[in-house]
Amino acid sequence: MNNDVMNIGLPNELTQYTEQRNYKRIPVNLYANIFYRKKLYKSKVVDLSKGGIGLETEKCLPLKSKFELLIRKSRVKVPVRVSRLIKDDITCHGMGIKILKQQPNYKKLFDSFH
Repeated sequence: MNNDVMNIGLPNELTQYTEQRNYKRIPVNLYANIFYRKKLYKSKVVDLSKGGIGLETEKCLPLKSKFELLIRKSRVKVPVRVSRLIKDDITCHGMGIKILKQQPNYKKLFDSFH
């Protein structure tokens, strides 16, 4: 199986997939907006780390796509890239995204959960 695409049976497996992690992930439940190619997609942040974010979303973007993520409650904007897709044969369940440039307000948000 391609390490960038994880085929799963259940959405809760998104937070259980921990292979190849550089940083520990912290479980959260935050709503976010994905801004990609002049379109807005809603998502939910399910975990945070210093280097990446786990998202639950019904819209999987192409691997290596770059976009801006707005974590709504904290109003934190983060430039990111899709590093992993979590889906089954029919449905997208989420994405693993890599933070491209660490923002001070993201660090503050991460530290508030740590």
